Amino acid sequence: MNAALVVLDMLRHAVTRDEYAHLLEEFAPVDMTPDKTLIQRLTNTLSQMQHKGQHLDGIVSVDEHLLEVIARAATLLNLPAHPLAQSPWPRISSKSPSTRDQPGYNHFHGHEELIEKYVNGPEVDANMALVNGQVAFFEANDDFPSSADYVHADDTAARPAPFVETSSMVPSALPAGERKTLQQRLHKIALAVGFRDGVLHTGAKRSNSSSRLVQVKGAESEDIVDLDPKPEVTSAKNRDDIILIEINPRAPGWQEVEATAQAYGLSYYSSAIANAIDDREQLLHYIYRL
Repeated sequence: MNAALVVLDMLRHAVTRDEYAHLLEEFAPVDMTPDKTLIQRLTNTLSQMQHKGQHLDGIVSVDEHLLEVIARAATLLNLPAHPLAQSPWPRISSKSPSTRDQPGYNHFHGHEELIEKYVNGPEVDANMALVNGQVAFFEANDDFPSSADYVHADDTAARPAPFVETSSMVPSALPAGERKTLQQRLHKIALAVGFRDGVLHTGAKRSNSSSRLVQVKGAESEDIVDLDPKPEVTSAKNRDDIILIEINPRAPGWQEVEATAQAYGLSYYSSAIANAIDDREQLLHYIYRL
C-alpha cells in the first residue's frame, strides 16, 4: 500500500523489539490508559510530530474500544475522520452504561417489560467493506448455535444457558439467493444507521430459511453441527426475514480476518488503513483486483 506506519502505544510495547523494526517508520510512546484525557494525550503527541515537519495522513486503530477516541482525535487534528455514535461492545465484558433510569430511553416502550420473539433460524456473521455508500466486498459465515439455541432436557440448572457465540464456519453454506438478500438487507440497515465508508462486522439471524442447523454423528461418534437443506421447500428471499443482531464498525475476529486474507487476498486491516487516510481510489483498486 506504500504506507509508512507510526505506532503509538505504551512504552516498552512488544512492537519496539528489533525483529519488528522493519514494519514501522517510528514508535512514539503514549500512555494509553482509557481515561478522559486519552484523546488529549494522543493529539498532543501527534501535534508535536506535525510541528516537527512530519506529514500525517490519518489515524487508525483495530481496537474497537478506541474507535470513538480515534475519530475525535482525527477531527481535532483536521485528519480524515468518520465519527461514530458508538456504545461499547455489548458482550460479557461490556462496559455499557445502565439505561434503566435514563428518561431519554424510556419513550421507546415505557417502563413495561419487553419480551422479544425468539428467531429460530440460522445465525450468520456478515462482513462488508463500504466505499461511498456502496458494497465493495461482502462475505457471510455460518455461526454455530449457542448453548441456549439447543433444547435442553434438564431445565433445572441454576443458571440458564447463554446466547454467547461459540464458533463459526467460513464461508456460509446458505443458498446464493439467501446470501444475496442478506447482503441487500444489511447494506440498507448500514446506510440507515449512517455508515458510508469502512469495514463493518455484523451479526444476523434468518427466519424462514430453506436451511437448518442439524446435529449428526461424526466418524468418532461425536456430534457434528452442520447446515442442511430442510426437507420441505421453503423460501427466505424476503428481506424482512433477516433480523439484525449487532453491527460493529470494525473488522471481524482474527479467525475470519485470516480466513478472508487466505481465501480472497483481502486484508481487512489494510482496508482500514486506506479508509483512515481517505484513499477510496486505492481501496477500490485493492478490492476489485482480487
